[in-house]
Amino acid sequence: MRDGVYLPEWATVRPWQHKVSMGDESCGACSGSGYVLEEGVGFSVCSECQRRLGAGELIRMACLPRVLSEATVNGYVARNREQQAGKQLVADWVRAWAPGTGAVYEPGLFFWGPAGTGKSHLSAAAVRALANVRSPEWIDLDPRQWVWCGWAGVSWLLGIARLGAAGKLAAADDVLEAAETVPVLVLDDLGADRVTEFATGVLVDLLDQRLANGRPVIATANGSLEDLAEVIDGRIVSRLRELCVPVHLPGADYRGARHGGIGQRWADRAAASSVGV
Repeated sequence: MRDGVYLPEWATVRPWQHKVSMGDESCGACSGSGYVLEEGVGFSVCSECQRRLGAGELIRMACLPRVLSEATVNGYVARNREQQAGKQLVADWVRAWAPGTGAVYEPGLFFWGPAGTGKSHLSAAAVRALANVRSPEWIDLDPRQWVWCGWAGVSWLLGIARLGAAGKLAAADDVLEAAETVPVLVLDDLGADRVTEFATGVLVDLLDQRLANGRPVIATANGSLEDLAEVIDGRIVSRLRELCVPVHLPGADYRGARHGGIGQRWADRAAASSVGV
């Protein structure tokens, strides 16, 4: 929290600035001590234990929305062929980042479709899975090999930029710089708000920096890139085309189904009350 404004951890610190606790109590290799006995070597730091702790730290730093904090790729319930294809694409995308694949850059993902089809779920699932695939062991690893993520709602990020431009948030430039440099950035809910010329400039500069430095973006929107071109500046859409692979998630709003139609039940109750039932 700075100047009364919430700032996510990915925007204010870097992973190697953290000290991770030595042992994971659930680790079978070291039983939570943080050390293993190696023949001819003696005691050394448990790399498996530290890998798991490191993954958890990267997930925490990403600052996912609480409702998505446990999202997984396997936990996404696909309800049609397009959603199943999107789920598989995310799984393949995460695997492509694995050490030893030779990949140093993968294009990002642009999830689009109606509200409630799992765009944000799959985005969060990708962040969590990526932390486990490319988490640091926190011992003698080149930080340039670490891949961590940052989650930013587009409305929130533009609000930070406006506060900075108005001189009301000294840390705004730091947040925008972090958004440019975090290895993978999630931009959630593009096109939800009216994009002014100022906002366009902020987003174009951000995407330009990420494009120039090979840093992917995961973005979500309720419409396709063609639809977005109707409501936001074409320069933003053009850069997203270069940065992301489109992933279409059509279908009905799963939130209503998940809650058993609670919205309809409240509407029925209100209607019944109005007639004295």
